[in-house]
Amino acid sequence: MADQPIKHPFERFVGFIGMTSCLRYGYSFIDSERSLPEIFLYLVVGFAVIILLEALGKRLARKLPVVRMRYLTPLYLIYLYVFFTSFYSSSFGFSL
Repeated sequence: MADQPIKHPFERFVGFIGMTSCLRYGYSFIDSERSLPEIFLYLVVGFAVIILLEALGKRLARKLPVVRMRYLTPLYLIYLYVFFTSFYSSSFGFSL
């Protein structure tokens, strides 16, 4: 069994952003006025774009200097705050 290479901390952060953006994008179609085939088309194309942007972001993140994960904790917290606030604000009819 070969050891898995350790991922760059920024690469992990880009993967986290990609995962949460897929969740947020999929959630945006709940209670939509669009038809099911139209929603399916938007989801497939949207997820494909997110995956491509995530792959590009990971490639760029590998070129950044390596930092300790504890220095990225504030970035994770700020991103999670904005992520959860976007759900809260969308339930009241306004968006960030």
